[in-house]
Amino acid sequence: MSSVIANTRFSVLDRSRTREGRPAAEALRDTVELARA
Repeated sequence: MSSVIANTRFSVLDRSRTREGRPAAEALRDTVELARA
């Protein structure tokens, strides 16, 4: 169950940043960096 939650959170963060007009690759890098913090 926790892996599903982690994947969902990752997906939501990535999409949010992409919607703000940022490139998908940059949004993904920022999302991974945030998850590691």
